[in-house]
Amino acid sequence: MRIWGKKFISVICLVLGVILIDSSPVYAAEAEISIENCRIEDGELLIYVNDSFSRSEQELGREDFQITFGDQEIPCTGLKYFSDTDEPVSYIYLVDVSGSINEIKLQNMKDFLKAVTRKLRDQDEICLVTFANHLAVGGFTKDHSEIERQIDGITGLIEDTNLYQGIVECLKMLDSREACVARKALVILSDGEEVQPMGITKDEVLSCLKDTRIPVYTVAMLDAPWLSEQQESAKTLGSFARESEGGVHTAFGLEEISLEEGASRITSSIGEGMILFGDLSEYQPGNGQAYLQVALKVDGKGKVSDGYMVSEHELGVKAEPEEQAEETEMGDEAGAEAESESQEEPGTEEAVGTESEVKTDTEEQTGIFPLLPVITAALFFGCLIFVLVRHKNKKMEVLADLTENEKSEAPIEHVPEKSEKTAAVSGEEESMDLSIQEVQPLRDTRTEKENIPSAVIYMTKIGLSEEKTYTLYIQGETTLGRQSLEADYAFPEDSHMSGVHCSLICYDGKIILQDKGSRNGTWINGIPVTQPYALKCDDVLHIGKTDFRVHW
Repeated sequence: MRIWGKKFISVICLVLGVILIDSSPVYAAEAEISIENCRIEDGELLIYVNDSFSRSEQELGREDFQITFGDQEIPCTGLKYFSDTDEPVSYIYLVDVSGSINEIKLQNMKDFLKAVTRKLRDQDEICLVTFANHLAVGGFTKDHSEIERQIDGITGLIEDTNLYQGIVECLKMLDSREACVARKALVILSDGEEVQPMGITKDEVLSCLKDTRIPVYTVAMLDAPWLSEQQESAKTLGSFARESEGGVHTAFGLEEISLEEGASRITSSIGEGMILFGDLSEYQPGNGQAYLQVALKVDGKGKVSDGYMVSEHELGVKAEPEEQAEETEMGDEAGAEAESESQEEPGTEEAVGTESEVKTDTEEQTGIFPLLPVITAALFFGCLIFVLVRHKNKKMEVLADLTENEKSEAPIEHVPEKSEKTAAVSGEEESMDLSIQEVQPLRDTRTEKENIPSAVIYMTKIGLSEEKTYTLYIQGETTLGRQSLEADYAFPEDSHMSGVHCSLICYDGKIILQDKGSRNGTWINGIPVTQPYALKCDDVLHIGKTDFRVHW
């Protein structure tokens, strides 16, 4: 029995030892880091990151981070916690006012938003958006007292909830807003219910979170947390915060937390974000796209990393032109050869220089100056002959035209070609007598254009700014993009569009949309277009960073 007792104790000790050895990887798995944004300032790459380490527990330094840009390691030259800077943040408050939000929930939402607003800094800007079936969008303002007045004015509606559509639209508003600063945040207050069977899906929301990389802070307001339906809705709402870059989820009713503590959870999360400074002085640009990666290694807590593909052009990284680089290399080689030659024959340098100078002076005195009168005279007679020949040819053309007009019974009137997009083809054609064999009939392209199917559609720009409608004349393949010299309809203000982004063509009574291999893709109603797509009235077209409602 004693032997079996010793074996049992040994087995228990062995199991405890294995658990203690494996405890560090389990703890390290809790570490997280995410890149929110990046930009270039004064030759340095500024990277905005969030991590799961509390500053009060452990303050990190630049030596804890490793930055890789493209295939090159970038030295991390500095680190700042965001709370130590005066950089502003752009917030959108997205508030659920659908029929599932009763008066108690709505009042709790108002009190919570006021608590968050009072903790923001004066330079932070806020936009209040409410939603049920549709969005009601306010304007961005730094007047926090005005935001509190707007919060007091929120009223509930007896409508269904279109939560997922509201999240996607607000993310796109923040992402495409040119006046927005480097840091942005979406704060969502809802019970998590979604009652739109024909609306966009949860996967589409997660895809938009991945593309925009904007942190989302979700707040679930539950009045009956014991109900499984409300618990599942709160979990779904919280998944958007967890899948975003550094977001935080709070569930009132499931957590023992006050409104003030919940508000501090959001502002503290943003304040504990960091700005890393990378040195780009030795960076060699690549082919226009580079993968940015930040790795964090802390002793005893493991190593984590995050990264995404960055456009060097949009970021402001410019490559040296190839021709200039080749000229520089050739110049360096020529300089090296000249230097080596001068080092090989140092004694003859002065003699060679003197001989060349004498030869040049002699050529100028005996060769160039006597030839100047001859060259001038040749140029004068050449120009005179050219003018006379041209005058004679023009006279012959006029005589030929007069003779041809005398032979014809009726003059042929030239009809100027009109633009395919802006000019309508006249239904009446001028009468011509083409009986004379010498006159070749001109090919009338107007009939060919009439045979090409055409249509007129309208694209209304969607966003926080006032709506603008564009009229598109579709005939043949009509292209949309950023470059006015390449695309038929250009939007140069959107740097995320490709030069020729997509095309429209009228076929079989339908308008067919096709992506033209654009860098960021073409989207319809939140779904990427990979094959030719027949547009429907009121479809939402997303190209670059711009949304259009297509209608006719």
